[in-house]
Amino acid sequence: MLDRLGLSGVLAHSVHTEITEKRVKWRSGKESGKSLSLGGKIISRDRFDRALVVAAIAAGVDYVNGAAGPPTQQSDGTWQIPIGADGQVKVCARFLVIATGRRNGWFGSTIAQGARSIALYGIMRNCEMPAGTMVVGTADTHWYWGVSLPQDTYHALTFVGAKRLSEAPIALLERSLPPDTKSRPITFNGAADATFRVARRAIGQGWLRVGDAFIAPDPLSSSGLYIAVLTAIQSARVINTILRRPSDVLTAETFYKNTHREMAAHFVAATASFYLSEESGPVAKVEPSANSHELSFPLSDLILSPSAKLHLVPTLTNDFVVMAPGLVRSNKPPVVFVDGIPVDRLLAPLQAGGSLASAVSEWIELAIPSRLRFVQFLLENAFLIEKRKKRNS
Repeated sequence: MLDRLGLSGVLAHSVHTEITEKRVKWRSGKESGKSLSLGGKIISRDRFDRALVVAAIAAGVDYVNGAAGPPTQQSDGTWQIPIGADGQVKVCARFLVIATGRRNGWFGSTIAQGARSIALYGIMRNCEMPAGTMVVGTADTHWYWGVSLPQDTYHALTFVGAKRLSEAPIALLERSLPPDTKSRPITFNGAADATFRVARRAIGQGWLRVGDAFIAPDPLSSSGLYIAVLTAIQSARVINTILRRPSDVLTAETFYKNTHREMAAHFVAATASFYLSEESGPVAKVEPSANSHELSFPLSDLILSPSAKLHLVPTLTNDFVVMAPGLVRSNKPPVVFVDGIPVDRLLAPLQAGGSLASAVSEWIELAIPSRLRFVQFLLENAFLIEKRKKRNS
């Protein structure tokens, strides 16, 4: 996403180190390191945030550094936001973006998804562990994450339920260290709320939420920064539609509400899966085989099922939210594009009565791997049936 925004340099500027080793230890005693795929980077949030501000200013954003007070909406629909302790400086805005993080505040609260949890932060110096070593694991009362950085420092995070915080923070941090570092002292640097939270409302009249104020996922999902960037991109188009196309306000608001509901449901399910898997150890990622797309019957025997319905749904197109034909699925987001190609264009040969074989031959805009994935998707969602089944029915 940052590459598409022209901000890859911001990320590169913020990298502390690259992950060179991963160690995972579950409560069951199983430990794995070499079998897990490597990759990933550890970034400095201070450098990352500062670089984003510089990029925003370069793009023409007026940046005011100061604590913002409660905004008030004027009779003409605009907002006034007081800045600073005395509130003498006021920023005026046509639309308000709430990026206040996890804490409850303006325009409705966030709802905790499960028990409240706390993140404890500690730093060990002179750890003598190779830089780029990442550690994640579970214990009886908590789970933990840590990484070694250059200058021989090890940064540790321990996540524990607030009701189970019976041990001293330093003791929990010490029980979260790799065996080869436990002889080194670790310093407790602070604590913060780590509860999985979802906003009650994502958007209202003249305002919307982004980042942790939108959804603050469980830290085990490692998706906080992803949600922040994704909602920033999507909210910009939603706001652009609301301000420049008043007739499409409802479409834009519906899109953002749907996004909020679908993402919340996804992270609730994903978090449950993470914690259910901790007893059995790391879940191996199964890669599809090269022949997973092969079928027991020819593509010419497959036609479009009557269950494949196209409905107009709100979607992002260029800089606006518009209504576009989408392939609707039960309890799942509709599919509007496949690698940027409108799904109604891909389904047109099938809707005209053609077979899957003839349709695939017309998907010249899709690369061959994308064609195979789309065929697999249509099969998995029962959007294709055999010709003889239609005759028998």
